[in-house]
Amino acid sequence: MKLKKYFEGLDKRIRYVVAAIAFFGVWLLCMLVNIHEDFFLQWLPLFATFLILFHLFDPILEDINGEKYAPDPFNYFHISGEHLVFIKHRIPLSTIKQVSLSTIGEHGFVSLPLNNKDGKVPALYFDKGFMTSMRRLINTSIPNAQLVD
Repeated sequence: MKLKKYFEGLDKRIRYVVAAIAFFGVWLLCMLVNIHEDFFLQWLPLFATFLILFHLFDPILEDINGEKYAPDPFNYFHISGEHLVFIKHRIPLSTIKQVSLSTIGEHGFVSLPLNNKDGKVPALYFDKGFMTSMRRLINTSIPNAQLVD
């Protein structure tokens, strides 16, 4: 969906402003057409708008072999200050000792085997074309980590 790809490229703050404007616009429209008399009808369009915006702004990761898959890994694996943001986890760079990066079939695979989060090793499948960029990011941003193939 082109609209979803457009929103993924925007800064997070801008996405929230767009979402707030859309949400407020739907609410205002409901108030102007006097839907507010019925509580259910008043909140149904707002709830539907929220679900649509949530889907556009926070894409759902697919699963491959029980692990998360993202076509572009850098939406879910990037450096933010002194932390690695990996899917939903913020991991201090100083605690990352080993990064596993490999190719499995037509996908790349990255995981942090020594950094369990919620009882599970953070791992992500991604499109194989990002392998070189992923390797470069790991080598430059997490130099103390051992890169395991």
